[in-house]
Amino acid sequence: MRDHLTGSGVSATAIDFAGSWVEWQLAQPASVGRFAVDAALTVVDAAGRRDLFCLGAQVFAGEVYGQGALFRQPAYEFAAAFSATHFRIFRSPHGGREVDEHGAIAERFVAARRELKNARCRRIDGCAAALHPRQPLVARARLAGEGGTALELEFPVRHVNIDSQRDLFQVETGPLLALAPGAGACAAGLRRAYAIFSRLDAIELLLDDPAAGRRRWAERTRHACAIELLRLE
Repeated sequence: MRDHLTGSGVSATAIDFAGSWVEWQLAQPASVGRFAVDAALTVVDAAGRRDLFCLGAQVFAGEVYGQGALFRQPAYEFAAAFSATHFRIFRSPHGGREVDEHGAIAERFVAARRELKNARCRRIDGCAAALHPRQPLVARARLAGEGGTALELEFPVRHVNIDSQRDLFQVETGPLLALAPGAGACAAGLRRAYAIFSRLDAIELLLDDPAAGRRRWAERTRHACAIELLRLE
């Protein structure tokens, strides 16, 4: 039987999303909010400087420490992303007027922290037989950004379709972090996204557009890229 693990032995490390988290600390009330990590995005500028953003898990907003009904109404989805210095908060309202916000961590929070657990992994090829999930799979997609920047999207593979007879696969997963074209500063340009790919040199993204109202998830982009599929050890 063909071995679809590439290289000899453990080849690299990847984020173990199951063991990773981000958190913020508020001043008033004095409270800490901790989120599991859904995805990571590294932005590399033309000078080689790297900025790593982590996307916290999405929840529906609640009345924190409330005594009555806890879900806020009108309901809205809530998720936050953090780099070492900046944040973005995503809000998807269902009838309300909540909006996204972004800025410097120091202007909004007492502190923000992240703990990314790294795990050893093996790179696997795109053969369908290699994708049966005996262990967690992580994808890492590298693509070109604007102005000489490079983007590295890293995310867990939550769903994959496998046709072993025809040696076909298709990953459909998310949410993950992407950067919208023409958006300027990184925090302002961050977008939640979902991804589909069926080969290792192209990816299709469905971007969250906060200015689009009810058609917020209508923007599709397709990118040439280099995708690694990594099996955690």
